[in-house]
Amino acid sequence: MKTLMFTFLLIIGIFTCASAQVKGPERIIGTYTGEQKKEVAQGKGKSVGKDTYNGEFKKGLPTTGVYTFGEDVEIQGVKYTKGDSYEGEFSDGLFDGKGKLTFQDKAKAAIEGYWGKGKYSGRTKYGYEVISKNNISRIVVQKSSAAPNKITIQGITDVLELGTRHIEFNSTDGTFTDLPDTKFPFIINVKGTVPSNGTKAELQVLIENSGNWTIIVYTN
Repeated sequence: MKTLMFTFLLIIGIFTCASAQVKGPERIIGTYTGEQKKEVAQGKGKSVGKDTYNGEFKKGLPTTGVYTFGEDVEIQGVKYTKGDSYEGEFSDGLFDGKGKLTFQDKAKAAIEGYWGKGKYSGRTKYGYEVISKNNISRIVVQKSSAAPNKITIQGITDVLELGTRHIEFNSTDGTFTDLPDTKFPFIINVKGTVPSNGTKAELQVLIENSGNWTIIVYTN
C-alpha cells in the first residue's frame, strides 16, 4: 500500500511540478504550474511572469493557448494595454498562426486572422480565402508579382459579376482590371457557366492583398 501511495505521489509530482523550465517568451517566465517532462514545461500548464500564458507547451515554449498582458507594453512596434489578450497559435514563443487579439478597451473590435513572427499579417493565411462555392469541386488561387492589379477567372465562361466593387469588369474573359490598392480587400462574387456541361456555377472569394491574381475553377 505504501509503495502504491509513493508511486501515485511521484506521478502527481511529475505532472504538476512548479519548478519546470519555461524557455520563453521572457515576459511569462516566473511561476509555472502544470505538466512537464524532464523538468521542462510540456503539455498543459500556466506560467505567470510580467504577463500570463495558459495553454499548451512543447519543450518549454507555448504552442496553443491564451496570452494575457499584465501591464502596458510595446513589443515590435505594437502597443498593448494591460488586460489585452491573444488566443491562438504560437511559434518560438511568438504569436504565429491563427489567432484572435481581444482588447481590454471594449470600444476596440477584436482582431482575428493570422500572425507571423509576432505581427498581425491579415485575415487570411495566404492573402485569399474561398468564402463559398456551388457546383465547383475545387478552386486554385495563384498570385503573380507582375503588375497591374488584376483578378482573372479561369474555368467558367459567360461570367457575370454579382455586385463586387470594381473599376472595370470584362464579362467576355472574366477579368477584373485596373484595380487600385484602395479596393483591397476585394470580395469577388461570380457566377457563370461550366463549358463542358452547361452547368451554372457560383463562387465567392476574398482577395486580401493587391497583385495580379488568377482564380482557376475546377468543376469535376
